[in-house]
Amino acid sequence: FASQGIHHPALMAAIAERTLQTGFLDTFNAQDVAMTAWAFGTLGIAPEGLLERLKTRLLRDPALLDTFSPQAITMTVWACAKLGRADPEFLRVVADKVTETGFLEEFKPEHLANTAWAFATLGKRETALMEAVAERALDPEVLAAFTHHELANLVWAFAELGIRDEALMEGLAEKILSDADYLLFSPQSMATTAWAFAKLGFRSEPLMRAIAGVVSARDKRHTMTPEHVAMIAVAYASLGIHNGEVMAFLESQGKGEAFAAQLDAEAAVGTLAAFATLRVSNEELVANIAKHMLADEFLSTFSPRQAATAVEAWAKLGVRNDALVAKLLRHLEEDGRVLAVEADERVFLKKTFLELGISQDALGADWQ
Repeated sequence: FASQGIHHPALMAAIAERTLQTGFLDTFNAQDVAMTAWAFGTLGIAPEGLLERLKTRLLRDPALLDTFSPQAITMTVWACAKLGRADPEFLRVVADKVTETGFLEEFKPEHLANTAWAFATLGKRETALMEAVAERALDPEVLAAFTHHELANLVWAFAELGIRDEALMEGLAEKILSDADYLLFSPQSMATTAWAFAKLGFRSEPLMRAIAGVVSARDKRHTMTPEHVAMIAVAYASLGIHNGEVMAFLESQGKGEAFAAQLDAEAAVGTLAAFATLRVSNEELVANIAKHMLADEFLSTFSPRQAATAVEAWAKLGVRNDALVAKLLRHLEEDGRVLAVEADERVFLKKTFLELGISQDALGADWQ
C-alpha cells in the first residue's frame, strides 16, 4: 500500500494495533522494523506509540541493530524524519552505527543523501557522522553515481546543519559542472543546490552561471514554484552575484496574486530582501507580496527577525506602502516582539521606520 501511495487509514490503524500487541515486536527482524517504519513514514501516518516502540526494540537489542543493512538503517531514520520524531538517544545510536569502521563502505549515494537529509530535517548535528558521509560521498565511484535529487538533498543537509566542508562542496560543484546532463536538473534540485551553496558561503562563479542557465530556460521557468523562485533569489543575493539571466528570470516571475499567496513568511521576506539587494524590478510581485503580508493571519506567522528584515527590505526597495509599514510596526510592538531584536539592530530599525514616514511620537517605549 505504501509503495503505491495508497492511503487506507483503517488498514494502517489495524496494522499498528497488531504491531503494538504484547510480544509481537519481539518477532521483528531488522528488515521488518525498517519496512514498517518506512511504510508509515511514506504515508505520513504516525499511530500513537508505534515509532517509539520500534525505536525501543532497537535500543534494547544491540544485536538486532548489528544486523541492519545500510538500506534498513536509512529507511528507519528517514521515517523518523518524515514523521518528525526526533529521539536523541536513538539518533546517537544510529550515528554510532553508521560511523563504525567499514559500515559506510556499503553506502550508496541514496543512503548517504537520505541519512544526511534525515538528521538535518530533525535538526540533529552529528559532526562525526557528517564528516564520514562527506568522505564517502567523495569516493570517485560514489560521487559519479549521485543523481540530481540525491546531490541536492546531500548539499541541503550540510547547509541546514551549518556544516561547511570545503572538499565536499568543491567535489559536488565539479560533479555538477562535469555532468553532461546537468541541464536536466529539476527546478527543485537546482534551486535547493543554489540555496545550499549560498547558505554555506561557497561562491563558485562557474556553478552559479550553470544554474542560471538552467533556471532561465523556457522549459524550466514555467515549472518553478514560488518556493523555488525565493530560493534562487536568496542564493544569488547572498553571494552578491548579479547574473543577467537570473535577473531576467526573477523579473518575469510571480504574475498574479496566487503566486505570492503561496509564499510562507521566510520565503516572502527572503524574496523581498533579495530583490532589494539585487535591485530586481518586479513591481507586480512586490505589490502582491505586500498585499499578502497585509493579511493578519499571514503576518502573525512572522518572527521578530522576519518582520525587521521585511521593514529594511521595503525601505531599500523604495516602494511606498504606508499601510504595510504601519502594520509591520504594530506587529513588532505587540507583546514586546521588538525586544527580541538585537539592540544595535533595533536602533537601525527605528531609523528605518522614521525614514519610511513613521513619526517619532508613533514609536512606543520599547524603541527608546
